[in-house]
Amino acid sequence: MTEPHVAAPDRLILPALQAVRWCATTQLALTGIPVCHSVLYFSDHYPPAQGCDCRCTEPPGGQGVAWARFVQGQASTSPATPAPCASGQVAFTLEVGVYRCAPTLDGNGNPLSDDQLQGWPEAMMHDLAALRRAFTCCPYFADNDLTPQITAMNPIGPMGGCVGAAVRAQIVDLDCHCPPGVNA
Repeated sequence: MTEPHVAAPDRLILPALQAVRWCATTQLALTGIPVCHSVLYFSDHYPPAQGCDCRCTEPPGGQGVAWARFVQGQASTSPATPAPCASGQVAFTLEVGVYRCAPTLDGNGNPLSDDQLQGWPEAMMHDLAALRRAFTCCPYFADNDLTPQITAMNPIGPMGGCVGAAVRAQIVDLDCHCPPGVNA
């Protein structure tokens, strides 16, 4: 699906969402296991637990899929920060997450041994740290004088051979992007 030409695009949430997706992809690569895909997702829940293939050829050594999604938003009424524009201050929550291949059963359908499960919890904790850094170390937020506040960090699954992690953060910004010719 190609993106249509939009005369009045979202200049508040979408740019932050695109930036945090890029930062999550970059930070996950720093764990030593880059993701095969990184997508924007739009829904009121986590994306389906799929795309966590155990391997991909591009990038080399890659595994799994990352996502970024808008979770919720509302007007922010902070008396300490008067809004110098028509739309005012908005608080919105974004989420980044990753699905990886979950250790499940061996080739004979037997549960994995403790030795076979070694390293898996540690790898998921490294992913969780990478997802936090997607917010705390992303240049977009510093460049736009924004301070994301992490509000949740959650494990997901395992389900369907996938296991995941997700991090949410709230961002407060001014929504001053009225299209030209519109009186607010």
